[in-house]
Amino acid sequence: MDKRDYAKPHTYKGLPELLANTYDVALSEPERMATTGDLRRFLESAAMPVERSIADDDLAEVHAVREQVRAVFLAPSDAEALKHLNLLLSGVTPELRVLEADDKLSLLLFPVVSHKVAENVRSVVAIALGQVVERLGFDRLRACEADPCRDLFIDTSKKGARRFCSPRCASRKHVSTFRSRRAS
Repeated sequence: MDKRDYAKPHTYKGLPELLANTYDVALSEPERMATTGDLRRFLESAAMPVERSIADDDLAEVHAVREQVRAVFLAPSDAEALKHLNLLLSGVTPELRVLEADDKLSLLLFPVVSHKVAENVRSVVAIALGQVVERLGFDRLRACEADPCRDLFIDTSKKGARRFCSPRCASRKHVSTFRSRRAS
């Protein structure tokens, strides 16, 4: 599996970043998932539609999962990140399957569907983040270096040298640096 496969929507592997970035410290009102309607839209955009109504308790529990994901990304050391990831993984019961592709067998973990919204989010996000860390390591979990953005992202670049969450942030930072050099 290519290291960029994490971003394919049908694998849910881009979900850790999406969930973590529903809280944006650069905004005056950082909460981007403030209502149950926001949570429903998030789940639908993540291909995790919910058949029942979403309660305020569901929203609070998903916020708690999000904080655990953010703790993995923002941990000051690999040991701390591992501790947070294992905490996130605790209680997750995956379904195991062996699949064959290109004459190779692979053991895959699939989230078990629950009637609880937060359990589904936790399962999908924890498994996806665990697989990303297994392939790329904790040092590829990053926060954008462009002020004021602090979005979290997974660096899948070949050299592992990506510093910004998007080309827009990279451009903003480079223009700012250029202007400050030119002014001095």
